[in-house]
Amino acid sequence: MKESRQTAQDLDRLDRDFQYLRKPSFVPNAYENALKEMSRRKKFRQILESDFGKLRQFVQAERVKRQEYKDGTSGFLPSSFCPGLKEQVPELKLEGHPHELDFPNFPDVIVNLDSPFKQNILERDTD
Repeated sequence: MKESRQTAQDLDRLDRDFQYLRKPSFVPNAYENALKEMSRRKKFRQILESDFGKLRQFVQAERVKRQEYKDGTSGFLPSSFCPGLKEQVPELKLEGHPHELDFPNFPDVIVNLDSPFKQNILERDTD
């Protein structure tokens, strides 16, 4: 009984693990799509990292300006005047490890980034 249950589990696992072999004609297309997806994700992450770096610099500059304002006006206005002027700059954080940057380059793969920012991304390719 125990052996038959183990055998059934093993067969189920083999069925799941090798399901892709049921339609071998799809395998080349699946690999091609995987290469395209890797290239697309790498391009996305490169743009994200670049733009995030620029945004981080922008936020840091704002932090400096707010500190300069605070240093220049401290004590000259009542504390109740425009409490919003005391707010800190929002913190930015890009989460997740950029595994996409580790993907290899595939020069023959055409990257298609279908997004609202597609035009902006395509313009970068021509720079």
